[in-house]
Amino acid sequence: MRDTIDMAREAGIPALGDIHLELTDLTAFEALVRADEREQGQKWFDAVTAQHKQEILAEREACAKLAQSTVCDTHIPTGVKIYGTVAAKAIRARLGDQK
Repeated sequence: MRDTIDMAREAGIPALGDIHLELTDLTAFEALVRADEREQGQKWFDAVTAQHKQEILAEREACAKLAQSTVCDTHIPTGVKIYGTVAAKAIRARLGDQK
């Protein structure tokens, strides 16, 4: 985050000893502070989103490995045999959707 004193200087606000301020000085300062907050917020959001995406991909791969190790299972309502390798391929196919 940028230093507030630097942003005040950039907005044209005089040194602290001079207490006469124009509304345009404060408006310019407000705009700089808001822009800085938006930029920092976006950086944080992007970092958290990237981390979350990696966690999802890792969890899906763990599920695919577990499914792949299953030799055969029967879907109880239908009686259809589900092979672990088929389930693992389906899970990994969803991984491609997230990359």
